[in-house]
Amino acid sequence: MGHVDPETTYWTTSGEFVFVAKYARDPERVKVTMTGPHALARIAWDEYYGDIAAMMMDLAKVINRNLRDLQDAGCRHIQLDEPLFAMAGIRREEVC
Repeated sequence: MGHVDPETTYWTTSGEFVFVAKYARDPERVKVTMTGPHALARIAWDEYYGDIAAMMMDLAKVINRNLRDLQDAGCRHIQLDEPLFAMAGIRREEVC
């Protein structure tokens, strides 16, 4: 993964949410799931940062903007997955 510029990198899911909600039986119950920054940083090949904490923070900024866009689009149910917390034995110091 190269540099993730939080100002220009954009992973949109709000358009997908709007599309799915339009055709759902109950649009109020549509849920979006996203992978969190820790898991993304752990599985990405770092070609830029050399510092996993810095990469996680930039990923978190992009994800945060995406979550806000989902909220603005009317999404009421969002699940942020961080499977590495349970599987990889990540210590609290690595997260904070």
